Amino acid sequence: MLAAALALLAACAADRPPVLANTAAYKSVAVIAAIPSKIDLGTTGLFVFDNDHDTVDVPDWHLDSLALDAATRALSPHYRIAFALADDQFVDTDSPLTAALEHSTVIQDYARKHAQAGHPADIVIVLCESVRVFPNTNPPPIIQFVGVQKLRDPLLTRPPFVHSYILATIMDGKTLNIITETPLLLPPHKRAGGPFGNGAWGVGGAYPEELLPGFQWKDHWRDLTEDQRTLIHDKITYLLSTSTYYTLQTTLTAGGS
Repeated sequence: MLAAALALLAACAADRPPVLANTAAYKSVAVIAAIPSKIDLGTTGLFVFDNDHDTVDVPDWHLDSLALDAATRALSPHYRIAFALADDQFVDTDSPLTAALEHSTVIQDYARKHAQAGHPADIVIVLCESVRVFPNTNPPPIIQFVGVQKLRDPLLTRPPFVHSYILATIMDGKTLNIITETPLLLPPHKRAGGPFGNGAWGVGGAYPEELLPGFQWKDHWRDLTEDQRTLIHDKITYLLSTSTYYTLQTTLTAGGS
């Protein structure tokens, strides 16, 4: 059941970021990177008693600032940066149906709250964790947001994988109407081959995830060695920075004028 569902999601997953056809009218951009200072370790198996979940606070990783830096590097050659804000206190909990039915989404309300009247922008971008990037709301929260996951499978050997699932919402700076939304994705030359794009059992394809071959899995952060923690840190920060830069550069500069 799980493998079939993941295969279906992989088939439906985004392969490349959208490209805005005409960006000549946009001169300035505001970026809000709202990414919590935490990661999730998730273990799931064929039975509920195989599942485990551990949320780890990692404030010294500065994930919000990391994404903000990548976004400004991608956009500053083409746009004036009206303002750039890092925040680690927001998660978009709207389901796809709720977001479609709402007059104003949670992300739009969040952007409106953090708008800076003294620094107007033609475009406002919010980068955040969202269940709509890879919805999986069944407890425990597995294969979601930012972290590392392990599938316990009695038949196949599946290494853990790290992932960084973040949603980019691009809005008109005056009305905050949504122009486009996209998951952050990896550039083609950064993706590895495998049955789910890069061989992981998450979303697969272009999504920011990477296998950890030979990793000796532990269900809890406290049981991991310092080298294992460093490896997870390095992989997650790389995936987040690379996918942020590529996605925003592609969406907002590749279309030309």
